[in-house]
Amino acid sequence: IFKKYFFKKNYTLIMNTEIFKVRHDTFIPALSEYLRTNKTVVPIKNFDIIKTSRGKETSPLDINWYYTRAASIIRKLLISKAKNEKPLSIVRFSSEYGCAKDRGNRPNKHVRASKGIIIKILNDLQEKGWVEKKENGWTLKKEAEEVSKQLIEKLIN
Repeated sequence: IFKKYFFKKNYTLIMNTEIFKVRHDTFIPALSEYLRTNKTVVPIKNFDIIKTSRGKETSPLDINWYYTRAASIIRKLLISKAKNEKPLSIVRFSSEYGCAKDRGNRPNKHVRASKGIIIKILNDLQEKGWVEKKENGWTLKKEAEEVSKQLIEKLIN
C-alpha cells in the first residue's frame, strides 16, 4: 500500500538525474559564483538595502544574496523539469521564498516574498537565453541545463 500511494512509476528515473546527485548547499554557491563571474544576472540598483519580503525587518546580510537567489531559482526550475512538473509561476516562487511575519502579540502569518526581485531575475535569465516564459509559468532551456551539468560534474569529481 505504501508503494502504491507514495512512489511514482519513474521514481528511479527522477532520482538518477544530475541535480539530485549534488547537495543543494554545494550546488547553489557554485552556481551563484558562476552567475556573478559571468555577469549572467545583473542586480537591481539599491539591491543592498532592499528587503526580500515585507515580513523581513532588514535587508539580507550577505552581499551576494541576489546571485544566490538567482541560483536557487535555477535549481528549482531544474528540479521541476526533472520531475516533469508544470512550469513554475512567479506566485509560486514568491510563496516558496516567503517567510513568517512577526505581528507582535498576534500569531505569526506567512507572507510572500517580493515579486519584483523574482521578475527581474527571470527577465535577466530570459535575455541570456536560460529560461523561457510559457503561458502557465517559466521553464528552463537547454543552455542552462548544460551549464548546470558541467557544474555538477565539477562538484562530483
